[in-house]
Amino acid sequence: MAKNIDRPNIALDSSNDSSQDNTFIETYLQSVNQNWLQQNIKCVLQDMMRMKNKLQKVKQDLEEREDYVKQLECNADEDALKMSKLQEHIEHIDKAMSVKSNYLKNWESSLVSMQNRLQETERHFETAVTKHFGEVRKRCDDAESDNKLKAFQNKLYKAESEYSRLSLSYTNSRKDNDILKQRILDVERENNKLKSANRQNAGRIENLVRLRCGSEAGDLVEGRGKSPEPEDLKSKSSNKTTTKTKAYIGSTPTKSDEFLLNIFEYLVSIKVYTIPSTLVEHYASYALVCQHFGIQDQLKFLYFVYKSTSCGHISSRSYRKLGETLCQSHSYISSTEIRVRMITCLLCLMSLTQVDLKARVYATLLNDLDTGRGSAIFRELSGIIVAIETLHSSSGVLVSNSLDVLLNCSSDPEYRSEFKKVLGTESVLGRFNTLIVSHRFESNILQKISTILAVLSQDVNIGVLFARAGLIKLLEECWTNCSPEEPQLSVSLRSVLFNLRSGCQSIS
Repeated sequence: MAKNIDRPNIALDSSNDSSQDNTFIETYLQSVNQNWLQQNIKCVLQDMMRMKNKLQKVKQDLEEREDYVKQLECNADEDALKMSKLQEHIEHIDKAMSVKSNYLKNWESSLVSMQNRLQETERHFETAVTKHFGEVRKRCDDAESDNKLKAFQNKLYKAESEYSRLSLSYTNSRKDNDILKQRILDVERENNKLKSANRQNAGRIENLVRLRCGSEAGDLVEGRGKSPEPEDLKSKSSNKTTTKTKAYIGSTPTKSDEFLLNIFEYLVSIKVYTIPSTLVEHYASYALVCQHFGIQDQLKFLYFVYKSTSCGHISSRSYRKLGETLCQSHSYISSTEIRVRMITCLLCLMSLTQVDLKARVYATLLNDLDTGRGSAIFRELSGIIVAIETLHSSSGVLVSNSLDVLLNCSSDPEYRSEFKKVLGTESVLGRFNTLIVSHRFESNILQKISTILAVLSQDVNIGVLFARAGLIKLLEECWTNCSPEEPQLSVSLRSVLFNLRSGCQSIS
């Protein structure tokens, strides 16, 4: 028979520890012999332990919820306190608003009373002003009548004095008029004498030309025939030359030639550069004769011709013939005197049309400009204007030579102000625009132009003209399209654009 097992009383007390429960379970299981009963009991006990753990968790959740509820109750009390304070503040604001509204009502009533007082004051003021204005106007009318009478008396007095003065002046003017008429007659007689003397001098000059040039010059004076040409130039156009012309070209200076030089010197001293047209046509031939004179006499002739050409007193045909003569004569273009060479070069550049001859002249001019005396003479003769005129040439060689001359002028500190004054015009800058467009792919010419423009762009007043001439956009395009193999050109263009932007910022 199975033994009776004493079952201990199992109380599910939450105060017992988990270690005591485990000890109890083991003791109980050892006393039980049946396996199936042990397993069942073990499962039941484990279920009981799980239930106990769940009950403990539920108890903890309940405690946490009670704490949360207590916290909510505290927050609700605080909110209720804040609401009471806020309500008290609102009541205080309502009381203040009511006080302000009462104050505004009182202020409106006072404004209405003030407006009524102002209207009454305006009515009284208008009445007083109208009354006073009437009295003042009456007084002004009385004073005006007195003033008109006094003014009329003053005008009458002035008119009487003016009449007496005009009468005296008229008497004096009649006397002066008679004196002036006599002086005019004297001046007219002197003028007629000077005109007759000028006609006599012109006749003497024409007679000297006839004597010097023979019958051929006589035909020129009377409007027939052609002017004599230099021997080496005539060989190109025609081989037919008269004996008189050859004798004239190869002859030595005579007293008539010296007399002509004295005439040139006198005309230069009185700053008169007009002579008979018959003598102008003999410039080229006379240049050949003048080469046998001394340097001072050559300078008299060249200086007179240079001044007369600047005044436009020489025909284009004679002008071109003179340039060819000077260019092919070593006495002028290769003279030992730099002033003779300088004037000769400028005359040749103004008169010649052949590109090869002009290039030779530019070579001589550039060599002389490298010296200080040559630059001074060039400035004295205003040669930069001649160089600017060559910029209109279609030849790239001549344009390059002209730019070399301008670069030489820009590098001279003493000539910098005159350089900017002559080149800093809208017409010259427009010419540079045309040159850049036509010589866009010639880096040599672009480099020279950019160097000159860099000097001009330093002046703010000239920089304003760059935009009018359309140069800014064109220079930006050239700088953008500049080849990496041309760093110097890129630097020059960049310098010009920088100067222009700096100038615009200083103006703004």
